[in-house]
Amino acid sequence: MEEILLLNMIKNLVAEKNGNKMKILKQGAEAKPFFFVNTKIGKQFWCAKFPWKFERKKALRERKNNMQNLKEKMIIQQGAEAIIYRDGDKLIKERIPKCYRIKEIDDKIRKLRTRSEGRLLMKAENTPNVFLVDCDKYIIEMEFIDGELVKDVLNGLNVHERKELCREIGVNVAGLHDNNVIHGDLTTSNMIVKEKLYFIDFGLGFSSQRVEDKAVDLHLLRQALEGKHYLIADECFDFVLDGYKNSPEYEKVFKQLRKVEMRGRYKRKNGL
Repeated sequence: MEEILLLNMIKNLVAEKNGNKMKILKQGAEAKPFFFVNTKIGKQFWCAKFPWKFERKKALRERKNNMQNLKEKMIIQQGAEAIIYRDGDKLIKERIPKCYRIKEIDDKIRKLRTRSEGRLLMKAENTPNVFLVDCDKYIIEMEFIDGELVKDVLNGLNVHERKELCREIGVNVAGLHDNNVIHGDLTTSNMIVKEKLYFIDFGLGFSSQRVEDKAVDLHLLRQALEGKHYLIADECFDFVLDGYKNSPEYEKVFKQLRKVEMRGRYKRKNGL
């Protein structure tokens, strides 16, 4: 309330500016000190904060309240984009506000990303069942998969088990790409094993028919294997490609993958 009153008073002062009754002494990043003359209250100094500072404080208060509400729920993971928590047999992904963005822009971005990820989850195969996509509340409710992340089990498997799992990854990535779904973040952290393989977290995903996009998706998977499973990365990726041969576009994607890898080697060689 005090902020609103202060803003209204500033507007009145600005209206009197032409009458030489107000003078801006200084303007900084946080505030504008004014000196003005008013017949009722005499000479006064006022410090007027910028309106977007108030919006930032409001967003911070809302975020704090949301976090307090989430304490009663089982938070599984909190990232830069969203909070993931469990509610019974459901998993809920809620995109959180960004205080550094203008509220209208932040709301639009979160709404678009929520809608996009919801569509991809429903379009793709081997993903958790989606129960609800609420763009106004920025949440996606989906099936909770009580399995293990591939990143936690891959290194401990024997050669035969590793081959079977990586071939299954390749078969399912081919299924995504044949359906023109690009995951955008194909890492073993975004795969769950429970009787079968599930893909999760399509926050960076999009739809595309381009062979280049599919090749880059595979290249990112190779980089993820080299980063987290470096001792068995080459072997695992060969098994993945073996499974990917199920795709009718295998030859085109494989050829483009080699070009993508050559570009990466050229940049590293030349320090780009």
